Amino acid sequence: WDFEGDGLGAVIHAMSDGSGWIDSSRRLEYALLFARAAWIVATCSIFLCTDLPLVGIGFLKQVTLYGKLSSLRAKSPIILDSFGIPTKVVWTSYYAIGLALNAACLWAGGSATWAPVLLQLHLLRRLWECLRITRFSNRTAHPLQALVGVGFYTLLPPSLLLEHVGGGGRPVMNKGVAAIGWMGFAVCSLAQHVAHIHLASLHRGSNGEYQLPHHWLFRVVSSCPHYTSEILLYLSLSLVDGGSPCSWLALCFTATNLSLTAARTHAWYKARFGAAFQARWAIMPWLY
Repeated sequence: WDFEGDGLGAVIHAMSDGSGWIDSSRRLEYALLFARAAWIVATCSIFLCTDLPLVGIGFLKQVTLYGKLSSLRAKSPIILDSFGIPTKVVWTSYYAIGLALNAACLWAGGSATWAPVLLQLHLLRRLWECLRITRFSNRTAHPLQALVGVGFYTLLPPSLLLEHVGGGGRPVMNKGVAAIGWMGFAVCSLAQHVAHIHLASLHRGSNGEYQLPHHWLFRVVSSCPHYTSEILLYLSLSLVDGGSPCSWLALCFTATNLSLTAARTHAWYKARFGAAFQARWAIMPWLY
């Protein structure tokens, strides 16, 4: 981090000449510790949404069954179901909030790496896809599900910033690793975009029934290549960010969350389409 530059780094450098340095430094360190703890708690809480004995909570599992998986919900309504939010509003809000906060963090503190800039490009693309490409169903999202997504995109930009101004230190950069991250980001962004275009092209009947995706990504890579791309995209961002703890923790949350959804989607495809469904992997080729 360039403490001699403009933005938040310059403010912190200026405060180092007075007694305010210690208090300000500690506040940033506490904020960083809070951000890391929040990622860990959020990731662990995902297991509460599973069928694991002594861990899974039925209500939370019902909440996380959205989109095509909402057909697996119990027939009886769950708490706050009547306050469902249109899915297009929910997903568009996710990326709009993330885009605005990430832009604010870039303006306030600059960037020690290119990761926040790549994140900005990712959020901008996803916002554009939500507005122009994705065909959302008439289903609604549970308010708790919407809150989790808002929390993710609210926590992500400042936690990446805090890693470099809040006691995390200057990232250890390796040009070769960063180059791999750049290439991975480009490939994963393209693959996810292609998958989203294909999903949007699938015709739905008057009853809104889903069709089986037939693009090679859905047969060769996984049954949810857009999820696979998302996980690998965050891995690429972590490599570009110098492997900061918060970037890895955000990756862990993303991988855990999307793996759970992909496993359920894989099972749903099998039950719905039978032998016509040919994808071997649920989320990650040769692993699961």
